[in-house]
Amino acid sequence: FFYGMMSPVWTTMACEITPALWRMALQGTSQLYFEVGELYAIGIVAAEDPQMTNVQWRMLMVFCAIPVACVFLAGVAFLDETPAFLALRGRTDDARAVLNRMHRYNGRPNVSLEYSPPKQEKETKGAFRRQMGLLFGRQYIVVTFTLVVSHIVMNFIFYGNIYAFPQ
Repeated sequence: FFYGMMSPVWTTMACEITPALWRMALQGTSQLYFEVGELYAIGIVAAEDPQMTNVQWRMLMVFCAIPVACVFLAGVAFLDETPAFLALRGRTDDARAVLNRMHRYNGRPNVSLEYSPPKQEKETKGAFRRQMGLLFGRQYIVVTFTLVVSHIVMNFIFYGNIYAFPQ
């Protein structure tokens, strides 16, 4: 669940904070975490039932969610908002503070923090509510729920088959 929720966030943030020459390498490396997660799940299954005759899928899901939840909580606790997000909200001092920290982390503390402020959106209040109203409104509610349920079912079938076929 958290991978699906955080993957777009990470992709956006990585593009904002990574030099252009390193973006492809960073994105490729970050996709390796999916494979590491698969190896982790295989390790849990092997430790619990090496013959895979009576694997408890609920327990497997709980154990597989633990590292993801820990990384999610660490991200919430330690990651800054992106400077672009802060600048769009008119919080230029906070944006400069984040940029300053980024410069220090990259070993470049004396880089200029001057930038052209982005254009303010006229009406940002209620934008999320309007977007959710569109997704869950009369026109798209059936499509939204069909896609959500289809995605969940597709993942359970796919990963369930991977789980069941060796048995």
